[in-house]
Amino acid sequence: MRDTAPEEFWTIRQAAEHLSCHRRTIERRVLDGTLTRYGLGRNIRLDAEEVRALLTPTGGAR
Repeated sequence: MRDTAPEEFWTIRQAAEHLSCHRRTIERRVLDGTLTRYGLGRNIRLDAEEVRALLTPTGGAR
């Protein structure tokens, strides 16, 4: 976990759009602790940098 507050927050929908996945996939990452949830009640926000970090290189172009 970070020592400082995130600089940019995204909604679950924004995170799902960025990763081209279903919003339920993002919700699962929140539940399993991969992504940190910020907010109160139903207003959930995610650290955009944590979301970007989920993307991993899969190999180079040929």
